[in-house]
Amino acid sequence: MRLLVLIVVIGLLVWFINSWIKLLKFKGHDSSSGERDGSEKMVQCRYCGSYLPESRAVSHDEAFFCSREHLRKHLADEN
Repeated sequence: MRLLVLIVVIGLLVWFINSWIKLLKFKGHDSSSGERDGSEKMVQCRYCGSYLPESRAVSHDEAFFCSREHLRKHLADEN
């Protein structure tokens, strides 16, 4: 009976340590320093419909475009 309890305790200890290590790997070093994971909000070009990161988009009147050319074409189509 003692052997069975010892095996269960060792098994639980190994499981706990393994879970703790996985949690540390999942969090990574960047999350502790407050940095983002590199993901960025995606926006859709109003002219062609393609998606791109907001930092690469050209914006005009709360609309986003994938290039200045598509912004110009959109403005020309409005007139």
